[in-house]
Amino acid sequence: MQKKFFHTQGPSRAPSRKETPLRRAVRSVLFGTAAAIVSCTLTLAICAFIVSIRDMPHTVIVLFSIACTMVGTLVGSFLSARLMRENGWLVGLASGILFYLTVVLVNAGIGIAGTGLISLSRLVIILVTALIGGMLGVNVRKKLRA
Repeated sequence: MQKKFFHTQGPSRAPSRKETPLRRAVRSVLFGTAAAIVSCTLTLAICAFIVSIRDMPHTVIVLFSIACTMVGTLVGSFLSARLMRENGWLVGLASGILFYLTVVLVNAGIGIAGTGLISLSRLVIILVTALIGGMLGVNVRKKLRA
């Protein structure tokens, strides 16, 4: 006769709290912001590698920085809206604002002044890209049908 070592009714879990819409929105915005930070960091690392191989003018480096910020924002807002499955522009915008605040804090931490026209233009670029990513995240279907 064999003894059963495992419980056959499934894993024992603590009773989970019911997920409210606000909790779901906060979770998706935080996940999207984390994805934005990771994707922006990865694209910045790739661009830094390209710049280290080739000698490029300063304007190209600034364009790389803007493009990496846009990629990170687009990925983060897309994923946060995809998780939320509704209110894409609002969830994308919230993710973009949180990502912008993270960028400002990182710049302040390394001693780069983030005031003036450059900071304002970065805010506008991030917010517009986040709105687009949020709308795409809600409206893109899993399967394309012919």
